[in-house]
This record gives sequence, structure tokens and C-alpha cells, in this order.
Amino acid sequence: METNLEYSSDDVINNLLDNTKPFSSQFLLYFSDISLDNLEKIKTIWPEVNRERKYNLLKDLESLMEANTLVSCDDFGFFALQDNDPRIRSQAIPLLWECTNIKLIPIFINLLLNDSDSEVNASAATALGRFVLLGELEEIPEKSANMVQDLLINEYLRSKDDSIRQRIL
Repeated sequence: METNLEYSSDDVINNLLDNTKPFSSQFLLYFSDISLDNLEKIKTIWPEVNRERKYNLLKDLESLMEANTLVSCDDFGFFALQDNDPRIRSQAIPLLWECTNIKLIPIFINLLLNDSDSEVNASAATALGRFVLLGELEEIPEKSANMVQDLLINEYLRSKDDSIRQRIL
């Protein structure tokens, strides 16, 4: 993957809005540790971005994060969690996989319990499972980990959706 960082926000935005060609991988690093100014620029044009292009961007960012442990798309992931499209919300969750901030717990709980899409619910269950692990590793407060574990057990017993139950396990 080309990692030329000699481009402007306008270059990224124009490429993101241009549906005549694939989004250029050279721009993926733009979303890692994105500045607040650049995130605001993306927020402004985000409604105009094709839904499939948004989804593919998030998938590509997830792949980049798996390949390069120095890449962090937390701020962009937080933003994408608010998208109207459930596929986008669901795909935004893996962008927050490395984030250990317990402030994510209520966000993921809300997505698990209240989102209208079962794939978003299942993705949130997976993300919450990470906080149980972090509790076992003593990287977050035991109280937080136990609360998440209890919630997941209750949701497992309550849910009729097999995909959510599988993710909880």
C-alpha cells in the first residue's frame, strides 16, 4: 500500500466523493489519528458519500489496522457509530477494537440493547466481550468488567437471536 502523506484534505474528500473510481488506498492513513479539523471536514461531506463506499472505507480501515498496529481510527470510528445506516454502524465497531476506554461501555450497551438492527446488536456484543477480557487482564476496573459480564449473560438468556447469542459466547 502506498503511504504518501503529501496530499490535502480536499484530495481525500474529492476522492471519497468520486464514485467513478475506487477510493485510493493512499488516503487511508488520513483517517488514523484524524485531527478534529479534518474530522469536521469529513462530517460535512459524509451524507453525500455513497453508502457502499462508506462501508468499504470502514472495511479497508479495519484491514489496515490489522496490518499496522500503529494505525488508530478511534475518532473516526466514534463518528461512524452515529451513521443512519446499520451496516456502517456495525462496521464502525471494529475500528474501536483497540480502544480500552471504559466510556465505550455504555455506548456499546446502548447499541446492543436498543439498536433496531440485529447485526449492530451482535457487533456490540462482540465489542463488549473485549471489556470482559480487559477486566480479566486487570486493565479496566473489576466493577466495570463484572457489570458488562452480567449484562451479557442476561442478554444471552433473554435474546432469541442466534447471531447475538453466538457473539456473546
